[in-house]
Amino acid sequence: MRTAHGGAISAQMVARLQFTLSSASVNEGRLLRLLELVQRELQSEDARVEIGGRDPDDERTIWCELPRGWRVVALFESPPSDRAEKLEKLELLIDSLHSAVDRASETPPALSDVAATRRLDDELENLAARADAVCALVVDDKSPVLWGMSGPRQSALDADAAIRSAPDLTVAEEHGLDAKALAAIPQDSVVADLAQKGVSNDAVRRLARLLERLREAHHGHANRVADDLLACRAIAAARQAHKEHPGHAHETRGGESFGVVVRSFATIYLVALAYDGPFSQLKAEGALAHAMPVVEQLVLALPPVDPPPEGARVLKFPRP
Repeated sequence: MRTAHGGAISAQMVARLQFTLSSASVNEGRLLRLLELVQRELQSEDARVEIGGRDPDDERTIWCELPRGWRVVALFESPPSDRAEKLEKLELLIDSLHSAVDRASETPPALSDVAATRRLDDELENLAARADAVCALVVDDKSPVLWGMSGPRQSALDADAAIRSAPDLTVAEEHGLDAKALAAIPQDSVVADLAQKGVSNDAVRRLARLLERLREAHHGHANRVADDLLACRAIAAARQAHKEHPGHAHETRGGESFGVVVRSFATIYLVALAYDGPFSQLKAEGALAHAMPVVEQLVLALPPVDPPPEGARVLKFPRP
């Protein structure tokens, strides 16, 4: 990274920027991540943070102000033809950082158990809308508890059931049946249709049972069933990301009919955004930066969950 006058940004300058934005929520890693996203999402030749001097007037640059005289600058080989669109993308990301700083200082009021869960679900609903995701959810690294999820709550889905179902859903997709296509198959023809596509008998039976449970929970609402099928794959992807990088689960994966963005917090918790097709990572990152401070506070404020009556499994409780 270099200044407007060509000098490299020193560690002291980076530290000052960290303090200016938020000593708690913006660090050097996030600053570098911001520049990486700017360069990739705007398709610029380079991106930098600078302070002082005159504002850039080169038509090959697009820039946006940060607090106290800092600015983020994207540099292009030639003047971009879609300048307004690229500036809007840059402003979106910068705005999300400002929002994250403001919201990090908020303290949710004391809530009842039901109200706390509802507020978390509402916050995840807002996150999904801001990120243009099908759904947003929170699980932990081991227990079957689905701590929060956007959209209507129902009891047919938990983390363990989702993880067991994910491989079969991947197989169905490989045979041309994505979440929407599966949800659209009438229940009485699921077995025949899946078998005709070449899905194995065991996977067919498991998928038929899963679809039956979700349809009953959602009263046959196909769109909600499809959302839950995507949620199953998102939960499995989140757990896999955490398994590979414990405590530092940062994964983004996209495809023609499924995409997921995963972020971890408080060591054991995972937020996942699920998509049913290609998506903007810039918008996802910005939405997460905006929502994570409040999501984290709400999850850690949730009441503990009692273990099953049989005592066969000990569930994780939220850690303060």
